[in-house]
Amino acid sequence: MLALTGIAYTAPSAAELREGHFRIGVLVAVSASTTPSMAAFVQELQKLGYVEGGNTVIDVRSAEEDIERLPALAKELEALAPNVIFAGGTPPVMALKSLGTSIPVVFAGSATIRCVADWSKAFPTRGRISPGC
Repeated sequence: MLALTGIAYTAPSAAELREGHFRIGVLVAVSASTTPSMAAFVQELQKLGYVEGGNTVIDVRSAEEDIERLPALAKELEALAPNVIFAGGTPPVMALKSLGTSIPVVFAGSATIRCVADWSKAFPTRGRISPGC
């Protein structure tokens, strides 16, 4: 649910959403198709007005448990220019961090990440809330 709050914070207003599409990138290390949390994620987005196939496009990239694929998948997502990227777990977050994308990143399940001095530089916030410790 925290991730949805982050996505909603970076999202356009309801009026802007009606006018066009909102693109969400999702980067995970495990199979997204078999993860119950992915279905719940999409369902909760719908409750907030983000309807996949309607006003929202959700681009999922899964490493299928081969974390060495994550950097390439992160680049692939960045090239799609989503409005926000959701990263599930520490390996996907670290792949995005090393990419240094300017796209807002929302993450969950990354309790092992320690605060580092350059965290906010790795994920520029463009005037939005930055990750903190």
